[in-house]
Amino acid sequence: MQRAGRIEFGHLAERYEVNADAIVIATLPQFDEAVTQVAKSGLLHDGWCYPPIASDLPYPASRFELPATHTLIHKSTQSAPRLHFLIAVTGFLLGYRLVPQGHGHLHRAPMRRSLVSDLHVSSRELERALPRVDETWLTLSAAERRLLLASLHAYQWGVACKRDFEELTFVYSALDAVFSFHSRSMAPSAAAIGHWGRARELCKHLGIPVPQWARLQPRASRGRKQSGLSQVRNQLAHEALFGGEPLGYAVERRPITLGLQALVSRAIVAALGIRCRYVTTPVTSQQMVGIDILP
Repeated sequence: MQRAGRIEFGHLAERYEVNADAIVIATLPQFDEAVTQVAKSGLLHDGWCYPPIASDLPYPASRFELPATHTLIHKSTQSAPRLHFLIAVTGFLLGYRLVPQGHGHLHRAPMRRSLVSDLHVSSRELERALPRVDETWLTLSAAERRLLLASLHAYQWGVACKRDFEELTFVYSALDAVFSFHSRSMAPSAAAIGHWGRARELCKHLGIPVPQWARLQPRASRGRKQSGLSQVRNQLAHEALFGGEPLGYAVERRPITLGLQALVSRAIVAALGIRCRYVTTPVTSQQMVGIDILP
């Protein structure tokens, strides 16, 4: 008989109990102590937890840990990668960055929902989603698992950045990774498309209305195909320009970044194997959207 696996994780300042077939999430006995420790740390501001000042040095620590608040138990596996994956997905679905105890954060960490995603998932919906995600993990190759985790983590790094050009860099990397993941089921012509059309093809693949910034522009410089998104991305990646100026001297159009976040979020949910209405909703609404899991 397979022994159960158990890993403590956090930081989630909500009492959360989930019983999803073989997967159980329980609040730790030291929950109150852990939440109080973070609340009194002086590191919280506007829903985020920021890195502490490094010991005896005048700048923030490059890495910091938060106390565990919950435990994840899987009744049929002790595989650490599988358990870590379920913890990461739980954080993504709830709008946090949750990590196993002993793992750290390199950027500020969200401490309340709705800061990093337009996705809303209730505890009951999480119970329905996690077994499907667990089943998806078992069907994926090692390369597909790396791509899926890469897109999820790059997305989380991006939305934790304070500077717009850093955020776009990470979230666009997440787009590339999740596009590569989905391209296995696209037509060869769509899978091989350049940067100008990746967001568009991903929208079409998932059934999402294509936003204006993802559409082919009628006139492109030097005859090259481009979209509003690829124009911003190419200037940033190849010319160190953002908003038409050197980095730090301008702010780019926020709707593109928010729309890109929304698209990547939907693509990751689809990649996780969760059949839901959220995946096909427009990426231009800029409001919270329920996951609405399908039977």
